[in-house]
Amino acid sequence: MGLYPMRILQVQGTPEASIKRSLLLFLSKKTANPLIETLVIEKERHQYTQEYQELTKKIFLLKVLNRLLKHIFYSKKQFVILRSSQGVL
Repeated sequence: MGLYPMRILQVQGTPEASIKRSLLLFLSKKTANPLIETLVIEKERHQYTQEYQELTKKIFLLKVLNRLLKHIFYSKKQFVILRSSQGVL
């Protein structure tokens, strides 16, 4: 029993750059030909490709939401402490 590549994603920083990473999906059954894809991160410096933006959009939104929730939580906590120190609570 072994593992066989089903899908390979080769990652390049720019279209001209060499492949920096390969992400592999394995199965226990052998497939005829693994699907080989390429993901380019930047067209040029700080100009991200549409594929990369779509891939990272959810991660970015989760980070923004997390920061917002932390800000709201800490603001409410400070508000409660302030009110309790003034004898309102």
